[in-house]
Amino acid sequence: YYRDTYFLQKLLNLKVDDGFRMNNVLVSLWYIMGIWPLVYSMLLLPTGRSSKSKIPVWPFLVLSCIGGAYALIPYFVLWKPPPPAIDEDEIGQWPLKFLESKLTAGVCASFSVFTFSYS
Repeated sequence: YYRDTYFLQKLLNLKVDDGFRMNNVLVSLWYIMGIWPLVYSMLLLPTGRSSKSKIPVWPFLVLSCIGGAYALIPYFVLWKPPPPAIDEDEIGQWPLKFLESKLTAGVCASFSVFTFSYS
């Protein structure tokens, strides 16, 4: 139990520098796991908004920040795919504009490359 707590504190940078160095691959994987909820949001929010289903996607995306991809399973079970075309006025709204921008994709990709190269 103590070792798990110690490693978690080291990963979250809560432990002062005591001479122990964490494995860079483990640290990189820890940080990459924080990118996944953003990637899921970039893919699911536009699809969920244009779906015929009355089930909102945002609660599942918020839960995926806590529970990971397992929190998205109920949404995929309840989701009814074929998306219709998105109206022009919906494209200009904030979440779609941010999540579908090339800047967001570039930041995610560059952070991922940096994290992989760090290890």
